[in-house]
Amino acid sequence: MKLKRFLSLLASAAIMATTVTAVTVPAAAAPMTLFSDDFDSGYTDNKISKHSGEDYSGLAGNVFETSDGIGINSGADYFYLDNMAETGDADKVFVLQDNAGVGSNNALNVTTQAGLNSSSWMVKNSGITSDNINGKVLTFTADVMIPADNGFNKGNGVFVYLDALGADNKPTTKTSFGKGLSYAHYENESNKDGEAMWKKTLLGIESWNWWTSNPCIIAFGEKVQNITPGTKYNYKLTLTPDSEGKYTAKASVNGTDYELVGTYLPTVAEMSAYKFAMIAEKANPYNIKTSYTSENQYQNDKTIALLDNLSLTAAVPAPESDVLYSDDFNDYTVEYVDKAAEDKLSCYNTDKYTLRYNVESRAYKQTVDGVEKIIIGKSSSPQNIAKLVDDKFGTTGGKSVQLTSQGIVVNGYMYRKSNITENKINDKALVFNAKFKIPEDGMYNGGVGFAAGLSPVTDGKTAPDAVCGSENVTLDSDSVNHKYKLFATKGLDFYVFDKMMWTLEKGKEYSYTLKLYPNSDGTYTAAATLNGDEILVDSANIPTKDELKTYGYSYIALHNHGWFTYAGSKNADGTSSYENDKPLVFIDDVSLERKNPAEVTMPKPDTAPTDEELGAYKLLDEGFEDYTVDYVKKASANELIQYQKNSFILNYNAYSTATPKTESQQDGRIVAGDITKLGKISKDGRFGNGNNYLNIQSQALVQNGTMWQRSNITADRIANKTLVFKTKFKIPSDSQWGRGFGAAVVLADTATGGKTPNGSIGSIDMSIEQLNDKYCIAQMVGSADSTTFRVFGENIATDLTKGKEYDVTVTMVPNADGKYMVTAKLNDEVKTLAGKKANTDGTETETVPTVEELGNYAFAGVTVHTNGWNTSQGFSASNQYQPDRDLIYFDDVSLKRADAFVFKNISDLTSENEIDMSKKYITLNLGEAIDKVDAKKITIDNGATVNSAEIDTTDRKKLKITFDNLKLNTGYTINVAGVVNPIGVEYSDTISLRTSAGVDVDYANITLEEGTDGKKKVNVPITKQTGITDTVKPAVIVYVYDGSNADAPLIKKAYVKEEEVTNQTNIEITGIEASAGDNVRVFVWDGLSSMKPLTQRKDLN
Repeated sequence: MKLKRFLSLLASAAIMATTVTAVTVPAAAAPMTLFSDDFDSGYTDNKISKHSGEDYSGLAGNVFETSDGIGINSGADYFYLDNMAETGDADKVFVLQDNAGVGSNNALNVTTQAGLNSSSWMVKNSGITSDNINGKVLTFTADVMIPADNGFNKGNGVFVYLDALGADNKPTTKTSFGKGLSYAHYENESNKDGEAMWKKTLLGIESWNWWTSNPCIIAFGEKVQNITPGTKYNYKLTLTPDSEGKYTAKASVNGTDYELVGTYLPTVAEMSAYKFAMIAEKANPYNIKTSYTSENQYQNDKTIALLDNLSLTAAVPAPESDVLYSDDFNDYTVEYVDKAAEDKLSCYNTDKYTLRYNVESRAYKQTVDGVEKIIIGKSSSPQNIAKLVDDKFGTTGGKSVQLTSQGIVVNGYMYRKSNITENKINDKALVFNAKFKIPEDGMYNGGVGFAAGLSPVTDGKTAPDAVCGSENVTLDSDSVNHKYKLFATKGLDFYVFDKMMWTLEKGKEYSYTLKLYPNSDGTYTAAATLNGDEILVDSANIPTKDELKTYGYSYIALHNHGWFTYAGSKNADGTSSYENDKPLVFIDDVSLERKNPAEVTMPKPDTAPTDEELGAYKLLDEGFEDYTVDYVKKASANELIQYQKNSFILNYNAYSTATPKTESQQDGRIVAGDITKLGKISKDGRFGNGNNYLNIQSQALVQNGTMWQRSNITADRIANKTLVFKTKFKIPSDSQWGRGFGAAVVLADTATGGKTPNGSIGSIDMSIEQLNDKYCIAQMVGSADSTTFRVFGENIATDLTKGKEYDVTVTMVPNADGKYMVTAKLNDEVKTLAGKKANTDGTETETVPTVEELGNYAFAGVTVHTNGWNTSQGFSASNQYQPDRDLIYFDDVSLKRADAFVFKNISDLTSENEIDMSKKYITLNLGEAIDKVDAKKITIDNGATVNSAEIDTTDRKKLKITFDNLKLNTGYTINVAGVVNPIGVEYSDTISLRTSAGVDVDYANITLEEGTDGKKKVNVPITKQTGITDTVKPAVIVYVYDGSNADAPLIKKAYVKEEEVTNQTNIEITGIEASAGDNVRVFVWDGLSSMKPLTQRKDLN
C-alpha cells in the first residue's frame, strides 16, 4: 500500500472514530452454491456409482454418477488392434485418486480406456433453476492438472459442462463422445462435430487442432490458453448477465484473465434449462489410433487429466465500480512488466499491463566515409523497457513503472483491459489520471517520447491498434491516431490528443488529469490539468462516444525517434552518450474513472458567449463554482487577449513588494508575499452560494492587483435596458484589512491600443479612491477606524462591520437623455444616487457612466490595492503584515439586463374602463416578463380583497389580479407591489379604478309614451350583464318641469321606481302628469341608497 493511501485510510478512520457512534453495514449476500464436488465425501467405498436405469428426470443427490450406458466396444471401429494394447475397463474411466497432486485429498482422475463407447460421461444435478440464476453472476472454479506422465493425446479430452434434459429423459449429449466426435472444440469452426458442446462447456481440456497433441483449456467454444503437463492450474470462469438476458464471460487461469468473445455463450434463458452438471471423456478411436503406433501402443489407465474442487455458484452482482481501471503497480511481483507469450490478443485481456509481443530495439546507424556505423546500439533486452521500481515519487511510496532506455525502441507499447463498454460510459463523464516524472540525470532527450491512452483493436488483429513501429516518427505525429492519445510527449513537449499544451521540466513530479465531459450530440468536451493548471483542449481529435466505446484497451508507451535521440545525446566527437538500461521516466497511479456529469467541474470556455448562449437577461454571472484551480491564474503575457476570458485572470503587471517607500517603514513590518496567490479560490462553502468563492489574500503591498474577465457588455446588448448588478462581500473578522486597504468590483473599457483594461492602480503611492468613479460599481475603502462602501463614487455606508456578510444590488434605469438613474442597495440600506459630485472650483463631475460610455465597458474586474504609506502605518516590526491571510471575500458577481419594467396598460376592463363585475379581475400589461409575484403585497381598499395574482404562462408580461368582496359601481385604490422581473427589479404602482354597475342602460330607447289611463308613462330598457351574480336593483327618477318659465323652471311632479333586474327588462313608470310644454327629465341610478348615476340624464318633451 502506498503511503498516501495509508495516510488517507488513517485519516478516514480518525474521522469515523470521532464523528460516528454506530455504523451498521449490511452484509453482502453469500453466493449460492449450485453444485460443488471435492470428491472427498459422499462416494461409497471411494467409488463412483453407475446411474440405475435410463430415466434421469428425477436425478437427485450430491455426487456424480456415471452413465447407465457407459461401456467398452471392442468392434473394429472402436478398438484398433495394432495401435491399442488391449480393451479397457469402463469402470475405471472415472477414478477417485488420493494425493493425486492437485487439490487436496481425493481428486478425479479421468483415464484412458481403449474401446470406450460414446456414453462416457458422469452426471449430477446442476442446481440450476431460473429462480436460482436470474440476475446472478455465475462463477465456476476448478483445480486442474495434466500430470507429466500422462495419456493425453489428440483423440482424448475431458469436459466439464452443463446439459439439459432431453425428450427421452436423458441428457441431450447422451451418446456424443465416441467415434462421431473428432473434436468437441476446434480451431477451424467449419468442423461442426462438437457444435452441441459449444454452448455448454465450462472447462474443456483438448487439443485445438489435428496436427498437434498440445493440450489447452477451452470454454464455450473458445480457446483460453495452452497448458503444460506437470503444472497445476487454478481455473475460474465468470459469467455476468447483462440487461438483454445475455452473458459476458471472463476466464482466469492462474491469475491471468481472458475476456471471451462470447460467440457461443448461452443466454440466461438457455442456461436456465441446464439441469445437469456433466463430466465427460472424449475418446475418438480414430484420432487415438493416429496418435500411436504398433510400437508405441495406446495404454489403458493413463491419466488424461486430474480435476478437483469443482464449484458453480450464483451471486447477486456487486455494485459496479465507477473505476474502469486503476493501476498503482503494487501488486506486480515481477521485475519487469511481462511480455506477451504469444502474438495473440488474448494476452492483453488482463488486469495488468502486458508488453507487446513484437516490441523491438533497433540500432541507430550513420554512414561515415562510405561506411555504415552503429552510433546507438540496439538492446538485446527490449522486453525490459518497463521495470518495476520502488519509491520514485516524493509523496507516494510503493512501486512505479520505470520506462527504461533500450536502444531505439519501437512497438514499445504495453496494454491491459480498459473495461470500457457502451453501457458503462453512456451518459457518463470520464476522468483519466496519471503521475509521471522524468529524472533529472537520466538519458531522456528530445528523441524520447512516452504516452498513455486508449485503443480499439481491428477485427482479426492480434494486438490493439495503438502502436508506433517506425523510428522515423515521434509520438506527436499522426502515425498513431491522435484520438488514442490521452497524453503523449515529444521530448519535453506535452501533447493532449494532437494539441501541444505544456513544456515539461526534468526532475519535477507531475500529476495529470484529463476530463471528458459528454455533450448531447455524442461528442466530448475535454479539459486537461497538469499540476493544477487546467485548460480546455481545443482539438478536433477528441474521440466521440461511439468511438470511445470501442476502446477496449489501455496502453502505456515508450518510443524513440532515431535521429532525434542521437541529436540529443551527441558528443563532440560524433558518438552518442545514450546508454541502455537507464531510467527515462517514472509513471504511476494510472486510472480511468466514470462519473456522473454533475460531479465533474469543467472550466468555462474561453470563446465569447453568443447572444443565444447569454439568453435574454444575462451578461455576467460569476459564482466561482467551476474553478478547479486553487488560485486565479496570472496572465502569461501583457496582451489584451489574455483577459478576454470567461473566468478571472490576474493582471500580467500585478506586483507585490515588501518594501515601503518610506525609509522608517522599512523595518520588516511588511512580510513578502506571492502575487500569484492574490486571488484564492476557497472551496469550503463558508461564504456565498455554493462551495466556491473568491478569497482575496494578503500578499504584501499590491499594485495593479486586478483580476479581469469579459463583462459581455456591448452597446447593442444594453440599449434601452435596465441593468442590475449584484454581488456579495465580507471582510472576515480576523482580517488584517484596515487603513490603506481598498477593493472594488469594476466595469471598465480599454484605452485605444491598450494591452490591459482600465481600472487598475499602478502605484502603491496611490489609493483605491483614485480609481475612476465611473468604473467602480462597488467599492470598499478602508481607513484606520472604519470601512466605507461606495457606488460610483457616492457613499452608501461608512461603517462596514468585519465579519458581516453584505449583499449589494445596483439598479441602473436608462432615461431619455442617455443617462442612468441609479439606485444602490446594501443589505437593507437603499439610496438613489445623485450621479455627480462637486469639485473644489464649484463645478460638478458626472460619476455615473452614460449609456454610451457603459456600452464600451467590455471588461469586469475585481481589484485589490494597498496604499504603501497608509498600510505600513497600521503595522510594525513586532506586528507584521503577514502574507496568505484572508482579506476580503467576494461571491455571486452578476450583471443582468432587461427591458424597462413599466406599466403599459390594463386589459379585461369594461368599455367604460371599469373593473368588469362579471369577471372581477384585471390584467396588468408590463414592459418586461414577470419572474415571480408575491400576491400578499398587492392590496385593495374599501373592504375588497385580493384573491390571487397569476402570471400568464403564454405571455409572462401579463399579470392577472383577481379580487373578492367587490361592490358594484364602487371606486377602489389598488396598490401593486411584489412583482419582480427576471433580473430582480420590482414593479410597484398605485391604480384607481371603479367597478361596473352590473347593468347596461339602453339610453337611446328611453321613451315617453301615452299611457292607457290618459296619462304619460316612461320606459327605461335595462339589461343585467352576463356573469353578474350580485343583486342589481336600479332606480329610475322622473321629474316633470313647468316649461312656461325657461329661465327658472319649477318642478311640478316627481316619480320614483326602484326595481330588481334579473335579465332584460323595462322599468316602467306610469301615471305621469305632464302638460304640453312641460319638460320631462329621466335619471337612472344604481339604487336609492347609493344614488350613483348609471347614465346621463335624458330630457323628453
